[in-house]
Amino acid sequence: MGIALILTGFLVIFMSKKIGYKKSAIPVASYFIVMGILITIGTFLNSEEIVFFTMCIGTGLAFLYAGVISIRKTLSHTEKVIGIYRDLFSFSGRSDCKTRFSYEWSKKRYDYIVSQDCNKHRYLKRTYEKNERYAIYINPESPESFVMTRRISFETRFAIIIGAVFCIFPFYLYFFNLTG
Repeated sequence: MGIALILTGFLVIFMSKKIGYKKSAIPVASYFIVMGILITIGTFLNSEEIVFFTMCIGTGLAFLYAGVISIRKTLSHTEKVIGIYRDLFSFSGRSDCKTRFSYEWSKKRYDYIVSQDCNKHRYLKRTYEKNERYAIYINPESPESFVMTRRISFETRFAIIIGAVFCIFPFYLYFFNLTG
């Protein structure tokens, strides 16, 4: 299993070079490679504890990373602008979808830009009217990126809580000698 994770890490690096996402792929590839190395070492040493700690902490760190990235993304959108709601952008029948807005920032027009946050289709249909004006938040360093609210979502909070539990759990078992 460790070798498969290491190969997955290198595959992520290879594929990211092909499609141009090298910067964002480095943490993901590093995660897979480090997890793979630690699980391989634990397997060769016949140490269930190393494998267990690696799996729990690695899973926890993945959840924490996703939560922190989501919070960073939300908080980076600081400038409130008035945009015109255009339509919904849905992923082939999913209940979650993104919105498209047009807005102006620093004398430049942005048309039909897709939001960075995901919302429930039913909520958006009920709340937003096409071609009406609504407040949105843009990232001043990257004005083609916007979110509809600056609230931290339930999913983000849940990811951080689950990540913390996964990271703490193996230490709890180890210090209270509950591993058998």
